Amino acid sequence: MLTNNKDKQLSSAEVAALWMTYTNNSLLLCTFRYFLAINEDRDIQAILEDGLKVFSERIVLMTNFFNEANLPVPDGFTDQDVNVNAPRLFTDNFVLYYLAQMAKAGAGLYSTYLPLVSRPDIVDFFVKCISRALDYSKWVTSLKLSKGIFVKPPMLEMPKMISEK
Repeated sequence: MLTNNKDKQLSSAEVAALWMTYTNNSLLLCTFRYFLAINEDRDIQAILEDGLKVFSERIVLMTNFFNEANLPVPDGFTDQDVNVNAPRLFTDNFVLYYLAQMAKAGAGLYSTYLPLVSRPDIVDFFVKCISRALDYSKWVTSLKLSKGIFVKPPMLEMPKMISEK
């Protein structure tokens, strides 16, 4: 718990990391709402519903961080930025591949932010974001494997020994 105004201040790196995360998560909220509206696969639906819950909770947390620091809250993306009634543009398999890329991007971004932040609650926030991104990656990979659509990297014949120079 933060006890005084100095404790509530955010460093420039913390503001930047939270601002980017807020914007990205608000975009993902819109994207997931659309994907959920067009989704036909129950397994993917579970991931999308979980993501909506997580991103919504993060938006509230980050709004609190900004408010406590007396900083403006980013505008982010809103319901006006997505038409969930638009015709289906993507297959469920495309959505699954998109989810894999977002999990990968999230893990990378949050890992980049972590060494730059120092306020304990912000550190905890990004540790949880990294953990969640890794969980999503495992979940999506498992689902792609079960559907037979995971594209494995090529196998190589490995040398039996290190060749001499």
